Amino acid sequence: MLVTIAEVTLILTVLAAAISLVPVIRDIAAGTPFTLRASRVFAAFEWIVAIGWILPFITKVPGGNWISADIGIADEVGPGITVVHAFFILGVVGGAELLRRCFRSGREAQEELEGLV
Repeated sequence: MLVTIAEVTLILTVLAAAISLVPVIRDIAAGTPFTLRASRVFAAFEWIVAIGWILPFITKVPGGNWISADIGIADEVGPGITVVHAFFILGVVGGAELLRRCFRSGREAQEELEGLV
């Protein structure tokens, strides 16, 4: 049951993260990418991804351990979570933070140069 919860949580996280980026895509399509809303959306995206990936880890490790103990292969298998998973999530959250800072810097530059052209 815990492994199923982990997989459903992972799917819902991907969907929520994709939906959370829709306002940024709309702003870019409208020609106003450097809005305050874009920075807020990227911050929300970071939290969605961070929390949404921690929950499957919390449920998958004990669930996988219980399943492997039930079928008698507990000594041969690991917890199912690798270092690659952790670094992938850190990369996604770090990349989103870089984009958020780029959008914030772009907004500041746009406000500074607004009347010059």
